[in-house]
Amino acid sequence: MSPPTPVPTAPARHTGFTVLHVVNNDDAVLHAVRANDPAHGRVAVQVRPGMRRVDWLTRDLLAALGVDFDVTGGGRNADENLQLLPVRLIGGRITDVLVDGAQSLTPGMLTDLMLLAAAAGARLWVVTTPPVTESLTTTLADWCAAEVTVAEAATHWPGLSTDGPDPAARSGAPGQHLAAESPPAEPRNLHLVDATTLLAACRRLLSAAEATWVEERLRAAVADSLRPLTDGPAPGEVTDRVAQWLLDCYDTAGTLTQFLTDVRGLQIAGLWRGLLVQVDIPALLGTASAAPSASGRTPEVWQRLRAYRLPVRGAACALAAARLGAAPICAVTLADTAADGTSVIVDGRTVAIEPDAAEYVAAQRLLRLATGTPPTAPLLAKSTGTPLTDKGWPACCPKRGPSLA
Repeated sequence: MSPPTPVPTAPARHTGFTVLHVVNNDDAVLHAVRANDPAHGRVAVQVRPGMRRVDWLTRDLLAALGVDFDVTGGGRNADENLQLLPVRLIGGRITDVLVDGAQSLTPGMLTDLMLLAAAAGARLWVVTTPPVTESLTTTLADWCAAEVTVAEAATHWPGLSTDGPDPAARSGAPGQHLAAESPPAEPRNLHLVDATTLLAACRRLLSAAEATWVEERLRAAVADSLRPLTDGPAPGEVTDRVAQWLLDCYDTAGTLTQFLTDVRGLQIAGLWRGLLVQVDIPALLGTASAAPSASGRTPEVWQRLRAYRLPVRGAACALAAARLGAAPICAVTLADTAADGTSVIVDGRTVAIEPDAAEYVAAQRLLRLATGTPPTAPLLAKSTGTPLTDKGWPACCPKRGPSLA
């Protein structure tokens, strides 16, 4: 009896820098974009044809991590990108990096790529399709690259192979459910109309999904705000109860749109109880020191902040979400910051950072230390290295693109 045919298995997952050479002898069509999954520690890119500068490769890897160069500016900053990439990989807890079409790289660019992966402690998957130059083959051999088949790589990288599962198919391809009713969607802005005409205005001016979201949120706010207006509060207690409800609502709302909808719900509940609740919305929003703090505690916000190339904006938002003021935020030093970004020390007390935001604080700390900044220096600084001050605090807040508001 002949021995059983061994079943190909993916290489054992382990930490530390390793080079794996994926030999695409069959010229299989691979999909690096589908395999890219930073949320699960995997970053995959396709080498641009004719690439002759390693900066284009670092830019593509940063883009795969979520950086939007339309938001961060068109400057190339080649040297800064080389320094930034390992920091972003470490901060994002990236364990594996795949580069398809590596046969187009020069030996020098391939060496730079390996050094970048080594600095981040990530496992590097280099995919080549013949013909591969002898010099490139020698460079791969110098780094003791273990050869891996496409089938083995596809097992570790869902969506990479044509024969493998498409991640988009698991959640439904675009347009697959067009016939189904759209789920409620929060509108970006809410029209400043009276509470009594809000629903009618939304049905007329917003999409059906957005109007549905407003109606559901409004009904919930009315039901919740009726509680402080019932149970027979004394006349002098009504104002205090309403004020406390507004404060709680402002602190827990994720966006200003949510807060405004809740305020309109309170006004409707007041009318049902024979009370007129007047709120100067423009004045309230204009004097607010910040957006509702809960807006900095959602995974969606932290995901959007990856669009910024430098981690300083995300770190600033992470500290703001921890309810620190501008002056304490600017005073936080590198020595006050935990290596993993999960906490900072302010006035002798430990302040926890949101788990989804810790990567920005850790990346900012690591980037500052990499530039030779002493531990006693402030954590937050401009791209020039100049520390931020509380007077210049608005300059570090997002002006366009991803924001907390």
